[in-house]
Amino acid sequence: FTPTDGGLGSEARRRAVRSREGIARVLFQPYRCRLAPLNVQMTRTWFFDLDGPILDVSRKYYRVYADILSQYGYIPLSKPEYWEMKRNKVSEKRILAKSRASAVITSYKALRKKIIESDSYLKFDVIQPGARSVLRKVALFHRPVLVTLRQSAEQLENQLERLDLKHYFISILSSGRETVPRWKIKWRLIRKYSSFNRIEDGV
Repeated sequence: FTPTDGGLGSEARRRAVRSREGIARVLFQPYRCRLAPLNVQMTRTWFFDLDGPILDVSRKYYRVYADILSQYGYIPLSKPEYWEMKRNKVSEKRILAKSRASAVITSYKALRKKIIESDSYLKFDVIQPGARSVLRKVALFHRPVLVTLRQSAEQLENQLERLDLKHYFISILSSGRETVPRWKIKWRLIRKYSSFNRIEDGV
């Protein structure tokens, strides 16, 4: 979603800042923003995925794919063609078949897993337009939690600090070495976290 300031003027923003003194709060919801009285319960837990919603990882994914195929002597697809397949949930196996590189699928997967979280490729990740603004607004009155499928907790933390994103989140949930099946792992992370913290209002 893309929250906006709802056309709040400077006086409204000052009232929002003074909310802790009992005047008003700003309630951010999808596509709108309004002032709400203090008796409205606003604090909720928001779960954010990292790759895609917050970070544009298209350059990193393509560079890993193209570099590995070039290393094995194959000509990679163009970036637009490759990324269109990725966005349509086409498997790596089918992408390599399209690239006429099926013979190296096993080696490709092993090498991809090894290098994709290295500094050489993480540097290609950039913050999505508007993502920082959303995080900033949500963090004002809610509890943002990051959920991601990353193998290295150390590399994840380094990247979040480098991009100045870590401070937005009260907790960071990472999968570790287990990354498949993706949606089931994320669901288990969220369910376990919610159960431990007795969360019933996650979004």
